[in-house]
Amino acid sequence: MKVKVISRSTDEFTRERSNDLQRVFRNFDPSLRTQEKAVEYVRALNAAKMDKIFARPFVGAMDGHIDSVSCMAKNPNHLKGIFSGSMDGGMLLLCCLVTVNIRLWDIASRRTICQFPGHQGAVRGLTASTDGRILVSCGTDCTVRLWNVPLATGMESDDLSDNSAKQLAVYVWKNAFWAVDHQCDGNLFATAGAQVEIWDHNRSQPVNSFEWGKDTVISVRFNPGEPNVLAISASDRSIAIYDLRMSSPTTKTKTNSISWNPMEPMNFTAFLLLEILDYVWWGLTVLLLHDIVIGCSAFLLAFWHANEDCNCYSYDARKLDEAKCVHKDHVSAVMDIDYSPTGREFVTGSYDRTITIFQYNGGHSREIYHTKRMQRVFCVKFSCDGSYVISGSDDTNLRLWKANASEQLGVLLPREPKNHEYREAVKNHYKHLPEVKRIVRGGLFSRSRKSFTSIGTLQSIADSGMVGLSIGEKHFVQGGIAQDLRSDGRKRLTYRPISVETGNIPQANGSARVKMGETDVIASVKVFHVIYISCGRGGDELLAELSVALQRCLLGGKSGAGGGIDLSSLSIVEGKVCWDLYIDGLVISSDGNLLDALGAAIKAALSNTGIPKVPVAASASSDGHPKVDVSDEEFLQFDTSGVPAIVTLTKVGRHYIVDATSEEESQMSSAISVSINRQGRICGLTKRGGAGLDPSIILDMISVAKHVSEQLMNKLDSEISAAEACEEES
Repeated sequence: MKVKVISRSTDEFTRERSNDLQRVFRNFDPSLRTQEKAVEYVRALNAAKMDKIFARPFVGAMDGHIDSVSCMAKNPNHLKGIFSGSMDGGMLLLCCLVTVNIRLWDIASRRTICQFPGHQGAVRGLTASTDGRILVSCGTDCTVRLWNVPLATGMESDDLSDNSAKQLAVYVWKNAFWAVDHQCDGNLFATAGAQVEIWDHNRSQPVNSFEWGKDTVISVRFNPGEPNVLAISASDRSIAIYDLRMSSPTTKTKTNSISWNPMEPMNFTAFLLLEILDYVWWGLTVLLLHDIVIGCSAFLLAFWHANEDCNCYSYDARKLDEAKCVHKDHVSAVMDIDYSPTGREFVTGSYDRTITIFQYNGGHSREIYHTKRMQRVFCVKFSCDGSYVISGSDDTNLRLWKANASEQLGVLLPREPKNHEYREAVKNHYKHLPEVKRIVRGGLFSRSRKSFTSIGTLQSIADSGMVGLSIGEKHFVQGGIAQDLRSDGRKRLTYRPISVETGNIPQANGSARVKMGETDVIASVKVFHVIYISCGRGGDELLAELSVALQRCLLGGKSGAGGGIDLSSLSIVEGKVCWDLYIDGLVISSDGNLLDALGAAIKAALSNTGIPKVPVAASASSDGHPKVDVSDEEFLQFDTSGVPAIVTLTKVGRHYIVDATSEEESQMSSAISVSINRQGRICGLTKRGGAGLDPSIILDMISVAKHVSEQLMNKLDSEISAAEACEEES
């Protein structure tokens, strides 16, 4: 006999607080919930949007060093502790020899809790013993120093009057050191320099040494699972795996830095820097090299070069002839890499001034972090719990970032983590659908990776004074322009295909998306005359240049006189009340001629803009201001008859072209952007490039721009009309 009973716990119905919502239990029978998948899809869409809206990855900066932060190490005995070493040893400051170049930081308070003075040169390597009681440091002053690390209980004190650590031992050697790592279980540690030396805490001489060839060893790392196995990399981009019980390397291959996986010790990570950078220290030119770090779940061999593709390649250690995964997104040399304690993702710091977080099997980055003041990133680390990322850069600062950009900090109610887990689950379940995928990977809610790459590449080329074309490609581009047959088959004064979409952003009063070939931009107008352009990280100088150029071309002088946009049309009550016009531009991808594309997008967005109708009352309010009533239903179309089109003429050799691609722009000597309205009047003019132009050439270029602007204006008008017709039908 079966007896069915209904059993309910009072805990399931009791509210945690008096103002909490009463819990509701639902029947999840699919026949009763016919819209279940549609509701979940909307929730996944909202979860993806909220992640982008609430993304605030930067937590704070830790300032204290007076030169570049060169290396970092975690403190295994203290979850909140991080060691940092810099290149400020031996610097003369105010007639005093400054030697405090190693610091122990408390991540929670972001302050220095202990200093380790002693090194007279740049600190190149830091590591802590497994119990966290001993810190080992090495540097270019040919010394290895052992330090007593204060206990975690002593770190909580606010008394910082005497916070210098006690030095246990100093081992002087005949060569400079580049890296150091401690054995996972034992008293041995290894240093990298002219050769690999194995040291014991209690002995002033190496207990063993390994030499392979005549190249400098630049990184070393012990295996976390097998204490007697270590891997080294040398300046000839080679890897050797040593067993302390043997005298010769077990395995050899080519790379520049290596990393063991903390969860799968049989696998390790390595990356190769083909580009050799010079760093001047005390009058000596030394190679700027990198530390070995804890790595991912497959053997990773990465190639980074300023003139190459800057990708990372994942390999299986058992099959090195084919890459398992290619990790893309950096646009310059990668300086350091570190893996989370779970081994499922890794963070990289690059010469392109960005910090990037990758999934161990992801082709593109999950997050890209950057701040305006941050310079080249030399070292990165995950915190011991994997919740935060710490970076050290050339601007002397350590920065603290959230590993999950939208993660909520502070105390959470018990139901909040469950809500976050549910949102993450539905987002992962529907992440393959186009709308969710677009938002997660970029789209309108996050600057796209293509924008990072293209703009970052332009920025890195501008910074390094190089162009991204070979000599043969340069001759091909210049020769084609001279013969009036460009690389893509166009003539000198012919535009690429142009397409316009309007109404892309429902929250704006007007918006438009314009594509010129591979150049893709979006402009939105909010009626509340500032022009703001968003180009992605690494494009700050280009961003400022585009904003100033658009202001000159569209707004004229400071008063707005002579500008292409009639500001008087924004007046509601003359001299008292008027509309403010905010124009935002987003560069999705760039393949040259950004200014013309943005100008066309702004013109299309303005034609799509509706200004709310504002009746003005005859009587004034008590404060003397007129009474206005903004209508939510009636809108007036913005007058775009005087809005100009921007035509950029790029001079390559003795000829000038319109709608230049990025390859053609790399060969330009100068360029002039002219904004011309429908009546053929010039509303603004700006010049780019360092080469000067003869006044007669400028007049000729303006004449050509007037002729081309008529064709461009007609094309834009027809595309805008077609886009608006499609918008009305939908």
